[in-house]
Amino acid sequence: TKKYKVEWFENNNFAAIGTPDNSQIQIVETNTPEKNWDLGKEEKNKITKWQWSNAYDPEIYYSTKNQLAVMNVSTKQKLLLGKNSFLDWHTDNRHIWSIQPSSSTKQLIVVRYTFGSNQKFLTLNDSNNENAYGTWHFIETTENQVLLKKYNQPEMLLAHQGVQYNFYGENFLNSPYNN
Repeated sequence: TKKYKVEWFENNNFAAIGTPDNSQIQIVETNTPEKNWDLGKEEKNKITKWQWSNAYDPEIYYSTKNQLAVMNVSTKQKLLLGKNSFLDWHTDNRHIWSIQPSSSTKQLIVVRYTFGSNQKFLTLNDSNNENAYGTWHFIETTENQVLLKKYNQPEMLLAHQGVQYNFYGENFLNSPYNN
């Protein structure tokens, strides 16, 4: 059986339903379901990842092999954000977070982008793996913290205000009452 990804836009009546390979990503406006459309068909390149914005406007961020973009699902207006040179990315409150390799060291760098400026948030030193490229991905981000997990392993990392906490876990629950 196929596992479809279903995500609700938290500030309006939209949902996105994606196939496992992201070849189809149905955008559903629950107030007017006859206006459903497929983001996978709107974008001519294969979508590799997608995520709703948590801003007020119904925007969906997505990446292809070569680019990162955002689309307003009400107007179908696409804004190209830049080249996709990231190992992984995540968005929250109009910030874009990325994990990218350092070309001079064998480290990974977590960067937060905000309105054209960027801030190096964290450097990952992976003592267990000299080449850690592609092993970490985002679980959750907020204004000043990030939760990462290793692919196919129970290792997680929480970074907050310059302090890293490594621990083992498979699942997480983000409380809306935390800040």
